[in-house]
Amino acid sequence: MASKKFTELPAVTTDPNASSVIAVSVFDGATTYTSEKLTLQQVNKASSNAFATLTDGATVTWDMDVTDNAVVTITATRILAITNAKNGHVGILKVIQDGTGGWSLTLPANSKVNGGGAGAITLSAAANSEDVLSYVYDGTDYLWTYGLNYN
Repeated sequence: MASKKFTELPAVTTDPNASSVIAVSVFDGATTYTSEKLTLQQVNKASSNAFATLTDGATVTWDMDVTDNAVVTITATRILAITNAKNGHVGILKVIQDGTGGWSLTLPANSKVNGGGAGAITLSAAANSEDVLSYVYDGTDYLWTYGLNYN
């Protein structure tokens, strides 16, 4: 069987502030394969595993199209909402208590925690304490593990 030669075409956008780009098309001369339209956030996410800072608020929203790794400093009891999670997605969240501490974080619906946590995690209560939560999403449930008090 003869090998096929593939050619990559560069992604093109005429506006660096555009909200989307067309992904690279790959073709073998006989059949053209194209991938889906990607947002600039998705392209940036694919090139970085850096922790993104989430906005603290009554509901802390973590958009998996933006980042798999995130950090948030909570200043009161909060609810975590995860958007755009897909089957097989894995995420890491660093939760920091503010200078007061004692706050809690409610996990999304369909969360299960290792050790029989019944979908809830008790965060470290000390002021400025740091906890690390990680999950894998199986298409139905968020399966969480965690480490406490990294100070």
